[in-house]
Amino acid sequence: MSQPMTYAQALNEAKNVIMQQAARIKSDAERMRTQQQTINEQGVRIVERENRIKDQTTALVAQTDEIRTLGQKLDAAVAAHEQAGALIQRQDQRMTSLQENLADLERQIREQSAQVEELRREREELLAKLPTQEDIDALAAMTALLARRSANAAPVAADLRPPMRLAEAA
Repeated sequence: MSQPMTYAQALNEAKNVIMQQAARIKSDAERMRTQQQTINEQGVRIVERENRIKDQTTALVAQTDEIRTLGQKLDAAVAAHEQAGALIQRQDQRMTSLQENLADLERQIREQSAQVEELRREREELLAKLPTQEDIDALAAMTALLARRSANAAPVAADLRPPMRLAEAA
């Protein structure tokens, strides 16, 4: 038969749980900041690649104009155009992959936010179960009253009463 925990032990255990949860929340927040930084860096890389694609497209347009004016370079310009198209397709595939990664990171952030919210809710529930100052004052007043009463009571009557046990609230 296990011995019931004292109120102080229960409070200490609850405090330890809250501290652990706070540490987890802090680490989750740091992880989210790191992921957000990664997302921002990937966004910058996407913009750089888009600018590179725009530059390549501008170069392709210039080559096309040169092809129209210089008929003898038609075959070389067509090959360059096909190469640029393949490069754009690879860049598009890469952008698609980055967008999928971004969506995955956003999903992870949403999940972690939900976990943080659940931990906050649990903390609030634990805080609600703690005794209020009014409860503590009432218990102290009852203890003082019982101490005065037992000091005035006859010793035989005290032996007949069962001992008072304080059980932890479930």
